[in-house]
Amino acid sequence: KKAAEAGRDSTKDMVAKFGRSSRLGERSRGVLDAGATSCCIILSAMADGISELL
Repeated sequence: KKAAEAGRDSTKDMVAKFGRSSRLGERSRGVLDAGATSCCIILSAMADGISELL
C-alpha cells in the first residue's frame, strides 16, 4: 500500500503529455494523475482484502 501511495503521490509534479489532460499543459502540474489515483485505490482495496483473509 505504501508503494502504491508513493507512486500516486509522485505524479503530482509531472506535466501531462498524453490523454485528455495533455491539453492543460503546465496547468496539469500539481494535480494527481487520475490513473495513478485509481490504481492506488484498487491496490489498497486488494491489500485490505488479502489481509482480512490472513
